[in-house]
Amino acid sequence: MHDELIGQVLSDARHRAGKSIKEVEFDTKIRAKYLEALEHDDFDNLPATIYTQGFIKTYANYLGLDPVPLVQQYRGLYVYKDDNNLDSLSSNIRVKTKGKPVWFKPAVFIGAVIVLFIGLIGWGAWQQYVSRDPKAAIQDVKSKKTTSTTTATTATTTNAKVNKKSNLASNANRANSTTGSVVVKITGIGNTGSWVRVLVDGGKSFEGIIKNGTTKEFNGNSSVEVRAGNITDVEIMYNGRKLTSTDYKTVNGIFDKTFTSNTTSTTTSNRTINN
Repeated sequence: MHDELIGQVLSDARHRAGKSIKEVEFDTKIRAKYLEALEHDDFDNLPATIYTQGFIKTYANYLGLDPVPLVQQYRGLYVYKDDNNLDSLSSNIRVKTKGKPVWFKPAVFIGAVIVLFIGLIGWGAWQQYVSRDPKAAIQDVKSKKTTSTTTATTATTTNAKVNKKSNLASNANRANSTTGSVVVKITGIGNTGSWVRVLVDGGKSFEGIIKNGTTKEFNGNSSVEVRAGNITDVEIMYNGRKLTSTDYKTVNGIFDKTFTSNTTSTTTSNRTINN
């Protein structure tokens, strides 16, 4: 066995056992490419030495071989491929190292110089363009300024239109809200004044004496009811119209009228006055 290579011994034993590489891979859990590398003595394509020895032991035991001679043969022919002992590698083993090529750093330096050079050329060209045709630069600045001004003006005009529409809508709503309202003003014109009670939309708004020169204004949504004891000493205006002498009708000396938003004239209440 010592005269045969490790790979030949393993390959012959596998063929005698009638096993395929795939079967061995499934049974031993050793990847097929590592099994093939062992049978071809291609130890450069195997993992570190400690793993390779484990593969040899497992493969030999699986084929019914004594693993000790094979492992000793492997140790005698190949040194450990440890990362910490790279200087002790045998000349028979080719270690593939992945490093940067020699020309990498010079290429990076040259590329940086080229980029810097191109940038300087571009900057110089721009400076010459500006110095030869200053009007172009000024025109460019003016164009940007005009564009900004136009944008700001457009935005201001748009906002003004929106505000105008908002104000018109607000005025329309205000006008609609006052449509049909009842406004009654009572002014004292006599020396003694008059007792007055006012109900606005059914609720009492005022009760007391309105003296000479005093004006009270009452606003109702649906009705304003006025009751006065001395009607000759007050003057009443309903929605901007002053009542005439024919409007001041009394019952038992009491003036009692209800002004509503549904009629343009007022009616005198004929109900009995309860003091």
